Amino acid sequence: MVILETDKALLVQRLEERERELEQMKRRLKARERHIKRLQTELRTDHLTKLPNRQSFYEELVLEADRARRKKTSLYVVYFDIDHFKRINDTYGHAVGDKVLVKIGRILRRELRSDEFSARIAGDEFAIILSSLRRDEDAERMLDRLRKKMERCLCVSVVDRTIFATASFGVAKMRPSEKTDAFLVRVDDAMYTAKKRGRNVVHVSS
Repeated sequence: MVILETDKALLVQRLEERERELEQMKRRLKARERHIKRLQTELRTDHLTKLPNRQSFYEELVLEADRARRKKTSLYVVYFDIDHFKRINDTYGHAVGDKVLVKIGRILRRELRSDEFSARIAGDEFAIILSSLRRDEDAERMLDRLRKKMERCLCVSVVDRTIFATASFGVAKMRPSEKTDAFLVRVDDAMYTAKKRGRNVVHVSS
């Protein structure tokens, strides 16, 4: 009888040890999953502006374009960049240019809705995916509000002066059966048309 009780106690002890080992394994697995998720996020994030990067933009665009084609809904893409950004870097230094880029990231996160995807896709070039708008007029109105917000808030203090920056916006609506590459060429052309029109404007591709 004593032997049976001893065996039972040993069995309980081993079971408790095994449960503790399993809990430790679960915690290690969860920690590894969090680490992997953090690395995946970092790979898709621009470290300066904290916005999604070019890779994230293309991944999101593929998903949204496919959804728009299947559901026959509208999809707008916006490109914009900072006017005379090279002049800002050359005159005041890259640290000042970086501050302007960081401010753009903050403005986009604050002003855009959760279903409006924005990303930094090149040095001073940004993109926005708009999947909830239906008309060119709506896109132009929305982007003009954003442009004015940047015109007011995109400023950086440099010693004894304040540097103001503006941005030029180009936007296009994806056509039925249009290839993604051709679509993005039209978006890019719209942005450069905005620059040709004098900068600090919104141009909607026809």
